[in-house]
Amino acid sequence: MTPSQPSNAIVPVLPNALARPLELDTSSLHTSYSNFIRVAGTFEELLIDFGFHSGIIMATPTGQTTTEPVKITNRVIMSFATAKRLFLGLQAAFAQHEQTQRAEIKEEK
Repeated sequence: MTPSQPSNAIVPVLPNALARPLELDTSSLHTSYSNFIRVAGTFEELLIDFGFHSGIIMATPTGQTTTEPVKITNRVIMSFATAKRLFLGLQAAFAQHEQTQRAEIKEEK
């Protein structure tokens, strides 16, 4: 996708909101991979940390074993209204994926 190119993204619209086409500028976009998420917040904002957990088991100098720490790579801070739009967008994406793939997404343990 080039900067300012129209997108086929799922954009959730809350009830009573005016639907308007959005133009997306992706010229500053950075992509990263995450298999770890931590959610925290204040009374006004939600903090979502994304990171990578390798699961590598390492030996300590004392001969004990420990897992490699999770590397937090990104933090997204958003209002609860924006978090709700994210939630609705994820719900729509999951429903569409499960319908087209005919497979329920199972939570990893």
